[in-house]
Amino acid sequence: MGVNQIVIGLAIFIVVIVVVFLMFSQLFQLNEVISVIIAFASGLGAEILYRKKARSS
Repeated sequence: MGVNQIVIGLAIFIVVIVVVFLMFSQLFQLNEVISVIIAFASGLGAEILYRKKARSS
């Protein structure tokens, strides 16, 4: 895996975490701890999907 793919994967991870955290904490008024856990799980899932997609192509 090249440096370019690592940087793109990291950017996807960060963007997903921030967007999901803000969505759950502000829009749905969930507790911050729950929002962080959901955001981290979503970011991890997005990163895994990106890596699978990058390896297959």
